[in-house]
Amino acid sequence: MNKLYEENKALQERSLDEANDIAVRSEMKYILKGQIPDEYMLDYNKTFVKQSDKIYKKLISELKKLMSGHYNPSVTQLSNWL
Repeated sequence: MNKLYEENKALQERSLDEANDIAVRSEMKYILKGQIPDEYMLDYNKTFVKQSDKIYKKLISELKKLMSGHYNPSVTQLSNWL
């Protein structure tokens, strides 16, 4: 209970933009864990750079589509978060 209180207090102390950024990243992680089709999944045995074509042509557009109900992140934001 004390840990939850401290986390909530820390979030309240951050600016609105920071809190929104955290929420969007959390949403993206949730989507990556279960809602992305296999063809868009990242291969964690390969580096990010080696998968850049797949990421920019498929994954980012799919993430934008899935997140559009709540958030509207830019391609740059999604790239940075990945």
